[in-house]
Amino acid sequence: MRKQKVISLLCLCLSLLLIVSLVACKETDEQNSGQPTASIQPTTAPTPTPPPIPYTDVAVDAPYYDAVVWAYKNGIASDGETFGPADSCTRGQVITFLWRAKGSPEPETVESPFSDVSASDWFYQPALWAYENGVATGTAFNPGNPCTNGEALTFLWRAEGKPMAVAASDAYYARPLSWAETNGQFAGADFDPAAPCSRADLMSCLYWAEVQWTSAEEVRALQTEYEQIISQQKIYEVHGSGLCYADYVDVDNDGKVELLTVGTSGDKDGYHTYEVTATVYGDMDGHIGKLCEQTFSYGWEERWLYICTDNSHVCFQDSMLWAGASCGDAFYKIENGTFVHSDSVSEEFTYDEQRGNVYLSQESAVSKAEYDAIIERYTNQKMLLYYHRNSGLSAHDRGILPAPGIEVNGSAAKLSAEPHISDGIFMVPLRDVLEAMGVAVYANSDASVILASTKSDTLAITTYWSFSGQGFKGINNYYERNKTYQYSMNGGEFQKIDIEFTDGKAFAPLQMIVSLFGTTAEWNGEAGAMQIASNIPDSSRMSQDELKGIANFDLNQAEKMAASKGYEVTRFSHYDGSAYGLVFKNGKAIWKGYVYVTTVVEKNEYGELLGGSDEFYSIEVASDGTVTTNPDDKVYFSNPQF
Repeated sequence: MRKQKVISLLCLCLSLLLIVSLVACKETDEQNSGQPTASIQPTTAPTPTPPPIPYTDVAVDAPYYDAVVWAYKNGIASDGETFGPADSCTRGQVITFLWRAKGSPEPETVESPFSDVSASDWFYQPALWAYENGVATGTAFNPGNPCTNGEALTFLWRAEGKPMAVAASDAYYARPLSWAETNGQFAGADFDPAAPCSRADLMSCLYWAEVQWTSAEEVRALQTEYEQIISQQKIYEVHGSGLCYADYVDVDNDGKVELLTVGTSGDKDGYHTYEVTATVYGDMDGHIGKLCEQTFSYGWEERWLYICTDNSHVCFQDSMLWAGASCGDAFYKIENGTFVHSDSVSEEFTYDEQRGNVYLSQESAVSKAEYDAIIERYTNQKMLLYYHRNSGLSAHDRGILPAPGIEVNGSAAKLSAEPHISDGIFMVPLRDVLEAMGVAVYANSDASVILASTKSDTLAITTYWSFSGQGFKGINNYYERNKTYQYSMNGGEFQKIDIEFTDGKAFAPLQMIVSLFGTTAEWNGEAGAMQIASNIPDSSRMSQDELKGIANFDLNQAEKMAASKGYEVTRFSHYDGSAYGLVFKNGKAIWKGYVYVTTVVEKNEYGELLGGSDEFYSIEVASDGTVTTNPDDKVYFSNPQF
């Protein structure tokens, strides 16, 4: 018992001692709380957080700062001390940045489609990807050229799947710009399409398109339905039937996009009588339906169909010309699900031959001022179709329809320019199509000679001066205004051929040039392409160098050879065929022309001068120097000096 009391007393003493110690410690901690002891102070300063970008020339308050940070973190912009926000981008750089923004996908193409892009170029894969996805087109890419704002925005729009938008003009960048502005890009800022695209502007656009802008699911669904409508219709062929125009429009200025299509039934009776149908499709409870439709009958003498706008509506202008002296314009608004006839003008005109002007006749129902006031209410006029009684119906604007393609033996031909329809004729890039068929092509520097050849067939196309009773001075005057072309196949007679030049490229009628080499082109409306079945064997193909070797014999050389033997070749043509031109016979290049013989004077029975003509006969000068005359092949030209 006594032992237990002692233990209890000791425990109590120890407890009191512990309490006193804790109180003393607490007082000491409170006194020293503002000044830590040396044993718990940090030995090194904390590591500062690194900036999100390494560039010293991109300020935090710059409007493009977030875009540059995003580009750097996602591997679109590379490492470096500076970014160069004001530096201009080349086309190669823009495509590369865009390719990286899309995750640097591996292209499937193994051969460069561009003449100026090779496997050793740093932008090689981006360029191939851009071609595969329709971002960059053509046969030359021009990677080192400065890229304009218009080009950069167009590349971006194509890469995003060409979102539907209403084009404000016919400019190539109009639809991309409308898409960007409608969705909040460039708000309050001027857009200069011709100015060089800076790195800062490009990153801002990329950031907006990839991060900030998102196409609503319902909008994507509607666009898919619109595209199906287009793809399911037969695309317009020369003088054929089907869809010839399609475009996104806002028919009533309500901010909603609709699809407008124009199709033709084709020549119904062999007398150039057509039915043209305009249809508007729009959103009907979440799905695309037909809102309205109008059919126009085409015939008479000349007729045009335009699309234009007034203050609030998309309109059609149907213009007609009768007998060269009467004009009629009918305007149709698309309103409340139907075409509404809004204005008409039908007037008699007189023609001032001296001034070459057309005026309203005095008998007209409206004055010229009233007539002009009606016409001026309708703006942004764009011709869709043109009809002429001799040439039939031609499509002048395809809108968003894909350009007609060319397939040779089932493979798409690489075209450096888009085919087009001119006066009802399907015109294609001459060199591209023939080379895709296996035909070598050569043209001299001024395109006065164009040769296309295999080892067995040679097509020679040359210019001639159209001349009919104009005198020798008239020949030169006419030539300055108009180049006219003829062709000779395998040394045969000269025949006319329609050759057009656009941006330095020669266009020719497809059916004509393929038929000269023993094949035809068939239209596939569903594929939207002309299909050529070329049967030129590899053994018959000629390289361009081989062709250039035999073609390097020009008219100047031929004239010198002829002059050395006393002949002077005359450069002109006559009404029923060419007086000079290049042909190929037995593998030889031969210039055919005419030489002057004599002047024939005509007098009446009283000896009075009636007139006269100059007599010429044909001559052939071969590349080996051989000169052959044909005295029986004579032509005569009236001489205006008599």
